[in-house]
Amino acid sequence: MTKTWAAACLSMIAFGAHAATIDSIISPTRIVVDDGTKRAIVELPGEPVYACGLKPFLAWANRFEGQTVEGTASGVAINIDGSPVSVESLFVKAGWLRPAALSDDAQTSITERRGGWACASAQAPFDAMHTSVDPKILAGIALNESAYNGRAWPWTLNVAGRGFFFRTREDAYRAVRYLISNGRSNFDVGIMQINRNL
Repeated sequence: MTKTWAAACLSMIAFGAHAATIDSIISPTRIVVDDGTKRAIVELPGEPVYACGLKPFLAWANRFEGQTVEGTASGVAINIDGSPVSVESLFVKAGWLRPAALSDDAQTSITERRGGWACASAQAPFDAMHTSVDPKILAGIALNESAYNGRAWPWTLNVAGRGFFFRTREDAYRAVRYLISNGRSNFDVGIMQINRNL
């Protein structure tokens, strides 16, 4: 089901005085919406990430049950801090939904092993993100270049032969900016340790 169709479906459910809410969440791709008079299943685009099983997802997702939803151009949304946020994007960022086209948020959730990706094999990120190189080759190179606790870790820097592993993409980016601002231009970056020598 397309995002536009999901929004239209939600619009048909919620009429005027009745606010639609999330009644239950069946899976990362199916939620039940109820406006007090009707219930409907809204399908989110993408593939569920079940490497850890369905139960951990349902335990994580139950916080959204009862939340008021609205139809937006980007699909079904809930209100977070006064702004509508797409349920699809929440599930992608948390690592429970794999969109057809891997966005930055999806790639980050895969590499940081969020949600369902936490239980995936070391090769799974490469299976998900490869385009023309055998994922086993990519996994082997990455494990050799940036292994951290037995997994390839993207937020890795090597400066003068010393490896640094950062918790988040933002932390690694800050370190790169710091190195550059201090005149350092020869270091290796990322999961494949690409040299940045200017």
